Amino acid sequence: MKVRGVNIHAVSQIEACRLPEYGVAQNLDAAQSIAACYIGIIPGAQLWYEYSMDEPHPSNAMYLLKLFMNGEHVVTWVNPLGSLGFDTF
Repeated sequence: MKVRGVNIHAVSQIEACRLPEYGVAQNLDAAQSIAACYIGIIPGAQLWYEYSMDEPHPSNAMYLLKLFMNGEHVVTWVNPLGSLGFDTF
């Protein structure tokens, strides 16, 4: 999924590949950007999140990312300078 230059994908532990996204929806306004989708997972399987930000970045850029599952907040993390990330939560 890509929103305002931010690419994020869920990766399955079992298949080690990006999971397909269904029902992608985006809400882009001046205050915030929200993207939502559904992914099919195997219960108990670990998910990894792969993300990157398009260039160029302002020298003081910081990206605040929040992950929600079924409407519940799971984790918030900060990515300085829009560097490439690969996180497990």
